[in-house]
Amino acid sequence: METNIIIFLLIYFLIVSQSRMVNAREGDSVTLECNYTINSSINVTIGWYKWYRHLLHGDEVSNTTGDYKGRVSMTSPSDFTEKASANIILHNVSITDTGMYVCEINITDIISGHGTGNGTFLGVTGETMHYY
Repeated sequence: METNIIIFLLIYFLIVSQSRMVNAREGDSVTLECNYTINSSINVTIGWYKWYRHLLHGDEVSNTTGDYKGRVSMTSPSDFTEKASANIILHNVSITDTGMYVCEINITDIISGHGTGNGTFLGVTGETMHYY
């Protein structure tokens, strides 16, 4: 008796895109955009994302860490899975927030994959002094 085994290999691409540059003034709230696309008809239901400052796996940018504590709003889980969005909002930005921000996406569903954006440079300027 001969048994044939057929193995299906699902190959797909996870593409992560970010805005190249965002400018803000001290005290502003600014959205750092991160979106992903998958060349598959499978709907994502499980996954996660993280943001890092300067480089991948550098300082994590979250509402509970370091200088960002209490200043970060994350995309809702439903927006992540349904709208393929991993945006964050940085509140009350300061000049020291200037730098590169990198988004990392991980999908851990029926398919699994990992992708990283090219980074968004956030430029924060000080308030203009008015002399009368």
